[in-house]
Amino acid sequence: MRSLNEGIALVARSFASDPTEEPLWDFACECGRADCREWVELELPRYEEIRHGPGSVLAEGHTTFLPIGRRRSAPGSVGACAGTSSPSRASSA
Repeated sequence: MRSLNEGIALVARSFASDPTEEPLWDFACECGRADCREWVELELPRYEEIRHGPGSVLAEGHTTFLPIGRRRSAPGSVGACAGTSSPSRASSA
């Protein structure tokens, strides 16, 4: 899903015209589960912040999918699953 999100970001950058307005873009959840079809609304700068860090875009309540025994939650994630007030749902881990 990361390559899909990179394409979305590329399109979003091409539409950026007014720096005072940051529209929300739909990015695919990068949890890695084959059956995940969730989307995450993010402003482009927030997506780029996630991308430049070690994190992944994750839907609320999702974690990075790893084989059993190696799963990890998304510490520092943004959204209700992390107990913050931000409506955006993305991981910075």
